[in-house]
Amino acid sequence: IESPRDKAIVAQIPKDIPDYENALEYARVNHYFLEGEEVRFRGLCVPCEATDGEFVLENAYREPLKTFRKKANTFFSLGKLAPGVYHLHAVMKRNDCVLGEVRNAFEVMPADESVTAQQIAGYPDIYPDTFLADYSHHFHPWGTAVVDVTHYIGTGAEYAYTSDYRPSIIGYGPPVFSPVPPKRKILKL
Repeated sequence: IESPRDKAIVAQIPKDIPDYENALEYARVNHYFLEGEEVRFRGLCVPCEATDGEFVLENAYREPLKTFRKKANTFFSLGKLAPGVYHLHAVMKRNDCVLGEVRNAFEVMPADESVTAQQIAGYPDIYPDTFLADYSHHFHPWGTAVVDVTHYIGTGAEYAYTSDYRPSIIGYGPPVFSPVPPKRKILKL
């Protein structure tokens, strides 16, 4: 599953941060949308001829909200979704033969800076289990891979919030460990 590389969050990445190119790539490949932004995806499959995708839009708890079919490798719109955490489940098929299946999380970040998508979804406060270099366990917006866990946890790696990297993480929304204020309240471009 791929979202557009020019999502609104991409424009919020400050150009003067360390590892700017990595932060930019993270924003491009991961699935963060701002409230009011059109949510778009496509199901990737090679070769794409005669390949269809069966897609299910799910809420934060993987309960189906909408089911539909689309051609492979073609972007489609889910419209402007309410803030929260969602999943998109895709099964790519050719002549009813399953070629691949994937489920990815994504979030629509609220314009209201006093609440997060995770809180709106009804998730409990979930903290990372480590502050080590294993970025699959916490929010780390410099990787180049899609990382679903970042849509579930309520905080990021504490080291990042007290360093020169702080401006690059502020725009994503999850609150930060005290005493640092929530990320979204700081970034005003």
